[in-house]
Amino acid sequence: MTISRSLWLIGLALLVAAAPILAQDEEPSASDQAKDFCKQFKRIYKKRTSAQLTDDVDTIVAFMKNPDVNAKSQKSLLGAMEKAASSKDAAVRTYVVKKCVGLDESVSKLVLRILQIELKARIPEEDVYEAAFETLGKLKSERPDVTKALTDLLKNKDNSIVAQACYAISLYGGASGKVRKLFFEEVLKQSEGTYNSSQGADDNAKRRWTIMGSEAMDALNNLSVPPRAEADFSNPARARSWYNKHKKKSWKATE
Repeated sequence: MTISRSLWLIGLALLVAAAPILAQDEEPSASDQAKDFCKQFKRIYKKRTSAQLTDDVDTIVAFMKNPDVNAKSQKSLLGAMEKAASSKDAAVRTYVVKKCVGLDESVSKLVLRILQIELKARIPEEDVYEAAFETLGKLKSERPDVTKALTDLLKNKDNSIVAQACYAISLYGGASGKVRKLFFEEVLKQSEGTYNSSQGADDNAKRRWTIMGSEAMDALNNLSVPPRAEADFSNPARARSWYNKHKKKSWKATE
């Protein structure tokens, strides 16, 4: 009886000691879970419905926000987001772009790629590219490829695209002085001629300014603080006069 009881106690002790090992086997790390999810997603994403894909995107984003997921798995997750963004359903592409808000700057390259692909489509989906512009603005990425793409789009022939580019740039308030100054100068260059012509008999300029003017002024006003401490600019001519006096000064924010 004593021997049986001793064996039972020894067995119990072994089970208790082994419990952490068993638990570890049953619960893989967050990085392993993310890695396994990405492997499975890669095999099945083309067969997923739109509703399933949006659920998958939620799962991907949750993993990406998890600080316990390592860099290698984060890269796989970014690849999974890109696959989800290849959906033929514009609603899914829009959803992917919107969910990128709140993630780190690594997603800006993906959002930019989605935007550029959409704008080259035979019939671009407005919901997709508008969401992409807004997300890029909210991410405030200072990557050279992102800033160059946005400034290049200020020269687009489509007035609504120029307005969207101005809107994205207007969200860069609070960015570094270097980037704000760069954007300010480019928006000013692309807006002051249109504004001046719109004050005359140029109907095309009037139409263009009606569409993009408000967004351009928001950009000029948001980007110029600091160093601007005066009232907002009412038009690009006022912005030009101010800029000529401040373009050589530091635009770096002070504590």
